[in-house]
Amino acid sequence: MRRFSGLAYASLIALIMASSAAHAAVITNGSFESPDIPGGSFFASFNPGEPIGSGWVVDAASASAILVLPEAAGVHPTVLDGDQYAVIGLAPDFATIRQDVALDAASYRLSFQLAAGETVSDAALTVDILQSGSSVLGGPTGFNVPTGSGFTEQSLDFTASTADSYRLVVTATGGATAIDAFQITAIPEPGTAVLLSLFAVPILLRRRRCRSRCA
Repeated sequence: MRRFSGLAYASLIALIMASSAAHAAVITNGSFESPDIPGGSFFASFNPGEPIGSGWVVDAASASAILVLPEAAGVHPTVLDGDQYAVIGLAPDFATIRQDVALDAASYRLSFQLAAGETVSDAALTVDILQSGSSVLGGPTGFNVPTGSGFTEQSLDFTASTADSYRLVVTATGGATAIDAFQITAIPEPGTAVLLSLFAVPILLRRRRCRSRCA
């Protein structure tokens, strides 16, 4: 009976977590590993209107092309995810990239890594998320990191009010803006978090009792 009860708790928790994870969206090529930069090359450029491997597209109205760089120790920021990243701004020219992502109606967290790709200026960009051309953030959100910085994680939370296609728009606004590791994860609803805690606590208490008896 105890074994069944434990399995039932575990199954229910797994079901709740799976339900929350179902809201998560996958950003294609979030770490800019496609296309693979050939050995001996330092970058690949993509003109406005062109796709970047898969997922991303350089906006047709963008002022510049984008460079995708392989990691080069001692020259560029150390890559924390994969071995390539993107530079979407080399002053005075800056690029805008975009990607369409299907989202369910839920709350989400967008996270990514940002670094200054050179040692002569800070790096800055804006991020916006559009539904049918309108910003769900109320307008672009700005991020910046200081000169010579390594990759640091940045994030913002947003809510998709309806199941739809949403456009992620990333625009460099200053310096040599290096980006990597874009992902969107679902934020558990308060009710889900409460249910998880209600079912997790008895299991933890039972384990503690077992340990004290077995000690």
